[in-house]
Amino acid sequence: MGGSPVFSEDLPAEVRVLDSWRRAGVDCAVGELRGLFYGFARLAGPSSGWSRYRPGRVSRGGGEALAPEKLGNWVVLEFGPSERFWSQEVRARFLGGTGELSGMERWGWAWGLSRIHQEVDEFVDAQLSRG
Repeated sequence: MGGSPVFSEDLPAEVRVLDSWRRAGVDCAVGELRGLFYGFARLAGPSSGWSRYRPGRVSRGGGEALAPEKLGNWVVLEFGPSERFWSQEVRARFLGGTGELSGMERWGWAWGLSRIHQEVDEFVDAQLSRG
């Protein structure tokens, strides 16, 4: 998958880091589920150096850091409510039809995985089935 023309300095640092990993060949995805902004990265080893935050943090960069959630070889990065990371205008441009899309109808990912992975599918299904 090639680079996407929609990335810019306006986008969250988390997205830019995941995109650089994706371009380096790491399977990554970013998008939103149920109003929360998520990333996935398939990383070898027990520690990725990433942290996630308890839901409800008051501002970007604040809140209590938690260890990343693991799904087999995957790290789930729960960044928090989508609106805390970008404006509606930037979000619309990022999720629009100009970037690479993977599973857009189902997940809303702006770019995603080079192939389907069962662990990620199961996580997404579980999140979508929550009432």
